[in-house]
Amino acid sequence: MRVEAGVEGLTRVYVVTGDGPRDYRILRAAAEKYFYNTLVKRPEPNLFPREARGTGLAGLARRLAALARRTVVDRYLALIDREHLPRDRGQVEELLRSTLRREGFRVEQVEALGEGCWRLTLALDYPEGRRLRVYLAALGWERSIEENLAALIERLHGARVEGSKGAVNAWLKTHGVRDEDLVRRASRRILEESFPTITCALRELAGELGQPPKPRA
Repeated sequence: MRVEAGVEGLTRVYVVTGDGPRDYRILRAAAEKYFYNTLVKRPEPNLFPREARGTGLAGLARRLAALARRTVVDRYLALIDREHLPRDRGQVEELLRSTLRREGFRVEQVEALGEGCWRLTLALDYPEGRRLRVYLAALGWERSIEENLAALIERLHGARVEGSKGAVNAWLKTHGVRDEDLVRRASRRILEESFPTITCALRELAGELGQPPKPRA
């Protein structure tokens, strides 16, 4: 799977993330281990109107609405830090429905694919008949993607690192390693243990697109 920035080209899936670049880098590296040629793109932040920016679930919903109304792409892979969602699964579904409804979506289905991974079927009244499929992955177990990276560091290097941005960045700097390079070094098994929600979304999305995954290493 090729994950690129921009909106031009034969895009099949759009990636929607927060404002930070790390989520995108990790996803791009992880996707290389799964699929051969599906083209997934992340729109540049400056392509969204100002009101469609921001963090958390509200910002994510605004970006989805902006893309849905200006493009014909109907599949999305959305990443959000776990700290922006309730712990209770029922409360997560209620929050998803209410937040997306405020942006003009009708939520037809919320399907839990695993802990922290959902498939959403959404519809828009304008453009008429517009229907979207969104794979949503929560990053981290309590807060953010740095917790996933800390788990990956421990599995690859045996080092216990606090799952915070400062601690993870310090370890990466000390060892002269980029976060995406850690992902590329990991086997699929280790990656799925360290990033269970991202890999869950990638596997499910591949199945929907009819893309056979690469052999598991």
